[in-house]
Amino acid sequence: MAATFAFLKDVRPYKTAWRVQVKVLHAWCQSTGESLELVVSDSLGKKIHASVKKELVTKYANRLPVGNWVFIETFGLSYATGQFRPTTHLYKMAFITGTLVLQSDPVSDSTFLSLTKFRKIQSGEANPNILVGKYI
Repeated sequence: MAATFAFLKDVRPYKTAWRVQVKVLHAWCQSTGESLELVVSDSLGKKIHASVKKELVTKYANRLPVGNWVFIETFGLSYATGQFRPTTHLYKMAFITGTLVLQSDPVSDSTFLSLTKFRKIQSGEANPNILVGKYI
């Protein structure tokens, strides 16, 4: 029997025992080398920003190649705040010591790209704190 998992739209910070199935869309290290940052998406196209703190990077970096589908189990969630957020998700995922990353069969080959229309950016309608692609 297949194990169940939550969709990103349903995760909340009141517990850490979540299990999600996501595709790693983008990964980068902070310029200071303090953390590994990721944007992941579930099969519904909902994206979330995930962060792996410096002391855990060596444990998880090789398990999270861009383009791969993985299950991520047991992680923290906090409100996503600040400028230049990479997703519109209300929360940000944080890997903790007990986080598990397990490989998954591919679910979709979609890039889950969602672009903001240029006129929304020009008019100020788009949230200036969220990084956006540009669509003309």
